[in-house]
Amino acid sequence: CAVMAGGIQIVAGVLKLGRFVRLIPHPVMLGFVNGLALVMVRAQLVHFKDAATGTFLNVLTKSGAAMYGLTALTMVLVRLIPKIKA
Repeated sequence: CAVMAGGIQIVAGVLKLGRFVRLIPHPVMLGFVNGLALVMVRAQLVHFKDAATGTFLNVLTKSGAAMYGLTALTMVLVRLIPKIKA
C-alpha cells in the first residue's frame, strides 16, 4: 500500500496536479489536517497502555516514567532541532 501511495504521489507530481490543491478552501484543509492528527494520536495511545492489565501506564512506575520521559524528550527535540543552524 505504501509503495502504491508513493507511486501515485510521484505521478501526481510529474503531472503537476498539485495546482488543484489551491481550489480546496483553507477551512477544509484545516479540518482534514486536524482530523488526521486526532486519528494519529488515537493510534499511538495503544503504546501507552500496560500489556498485562490494559490500563494506561503510571508516571510513577519505571516503565511509565521511561515511556513518558522518552515522549517528552522527543517532543523537545522536534522543537529544538529545526532551530539549530549548521
